[in-house]
Amino acid sequence: MESNKTLAGISRYIKKSPKWYYFIFPVLFIYIINFLLIKSMVNFIFLSIIPFFVFIAMDVITIRLTNKSFNSRRIIYLDFMSFLSASLFLWIFLALNSIIGLNIVYLIGISTSIAVFLRFLILYVYYPGNMHYAIILSPDYSYSILISSLFIFLKTPYLPMFLFTVSFSSAIFLLFSYLFITLTTKKFTRKYSASVPEIINFFLNRSQDNSVGESFFGKIYNKRVKIPVKTVDIKDCEKSKVILIFPYVHPGPFGNLCSSNLPEKLSHELNMDNIMVFHTATTNSNNCGGESDIKNIADAVKQGLKDMHYSGTVSEMKKINVNGYEISMQKFGNYGFSAIIPESEKFDDISLESGLKLIRAMRDSGMDDFALIDAQNDFTKNAPELDNCSQFIPEMKRAFSKLSDAYPARIGYSRISARISGLAAMGIQALAMEINGKYNAIVLTDSNNITHDIMEKSRNELSDIVDNLEIYTTDNHVVNASNLDINPLGLNCNPDDVVNLIKTAVKDAINDISDVKIGMKTVYTTVHMGREDSFKTLMDTVLGAFRIAKYSIGFILIASILIAISSVKYIPFLLR
Repeated sequence: MESNKTLAGISRYIKKSPKWYYFIFPVLFIYIINFLLIKSMVNFIFLSIIPFFVFIAMDVITIRLTNKSFNSRRIIYLDFMSFLSASLFLWIFLALNSIIGLNIVYLIGISTSIAVFLRFLILYVYYPGNMHYAIILSPDYSYSILISSLFIFLKTPYLPMFLFTVSFSSAIFLLFSYLFITLTTKKFTRKYSASVPEIINFFLNRSQDNSVGESFFGKIYNKRVKIPVKTVDIKDCEKSKVILIFPYVHPGPFGNLCSSNLPEKLSHELNMDNIMVFHTATTNSNNCGGESDIKNIADAVKQGLKDMHYSGTVSEMKKINVNGYEISMQKFGNYGFSAIIPESEKFDDISLESGLKLIRAMRDSGMDDFALIDAQNDFTKNAPELDNCSQFIPEMKRAFSKLSDAYPARIGYSRISARISGLAAMGIQALAMEINGKYNAIVLTDSNNITHDIMEKSRNELSDIVDNLEIYTTDNHVVNASNLDINPLGLNCNPDDVVNLIKTAVKDAINDISDVKIGMKTVYTTVHMGREDSFKTLMDTVLGAFRIAKYSIGFILIASILIAISSVKYIPFLLR
């Protein structure tokens, strides 16, 4: 069983820009070191202090005018990193100058030009369709020191050589930065025929038009696959009280792309608010293409509702433990559903192939229909994918054969929406069941997982009301829209707020309990989906590019520095 790779795997490479005042003391410290090493007050002022502030002013004007997504905090952060890299390399050059053998003025010029390497890597991403902007703006630090140098070198023999040093070195670092990008992204570009800067820029600035993301993921989710859509209708007096939907597609990858935000999209397509869309046995490879697929799933639900047989009885809710996995189960008539829960054995997502195999086994055992749920709860970072459901089949068959649907179906439903980090539009929904004089409840949160803390607190708070409380999530990736990390409910909000909503939802559902009839129907439909290993292949390719970058950047940067130093040292001599 392999670790489940998700988009969160690349989030560690993306850092949020700090606020400007965090840089004050580091800049002052760097200035002190620079002054002690440069020794000349004139050179220090005109080759260190003034260029940096001219540089910031140039970036604020030029970058802000040409790219609104590159905000002031990003500019200050980039400029500080440029200043830091230039200073660090100056210190290194001065320490090795007995070997290098260049005047300190030219070492300052070369070290300042090194910032071009870093800046082009960043600006190349933020100007995906306008690389000429990245080329022009990357040497802003070089421009600033050239302007400042005119005030001290204008009538000295240093000027031509200094102009050559900064200009030629900047060109070298720009070229090698481009070669570095080409080397690290070559495999990705060849495999997906996609513009790497456009895609990275899309990930960084998720609020922009989704066309880039839709085009890219459309190339991944392009296989036509027939999938089951299972619908359970709970009726009260011939009117649907709530409809449970089990679509065997994954609600990702993030934001509103593809099948992410699946519960709300189905709600809009069906024009129904009283639906509960459960997370089924699917992984990130089973995200589907887009609007046409959502419509096909909704049409399958509508078709299922037209031809459904109903039962007025249910069984008790039962739980078994198989190899550390907790499995809840319930029958109504000759139908049933189960949720696999990460109790002691943690997992994140169930493979579609393995889940469908379990469903077929349950139907072969004599059940008219059966749905499998991935509880997607008790958040555990880097949990592996569950790809072996066969281990559950014998015990589940035995347990279901002993379940008797001897109790009248009495069920209530409620839904609460709230603006809470990690909670999507469908909010918190609850099914309450009165069985043999006791209350049981299933809570479904429209979120990408949920923390253990909320689950425990909710069960403790409701222990005097319900005999058993199950909390599942929709695994909705829309809540990931602000960053690449998974955002489980309870991690970035006040857990007590969520617990109170769950309590209210369960109590409202209990108050809504009435006699109902329950029917179930499976309709197959065709969607555009990734191949079973498509998402893993994508993540392997992306993380592979990072590995190439990690191991090649040192060699490329050192090579460019050696060429720049050698050129400054020997080309003017050869031209004499």
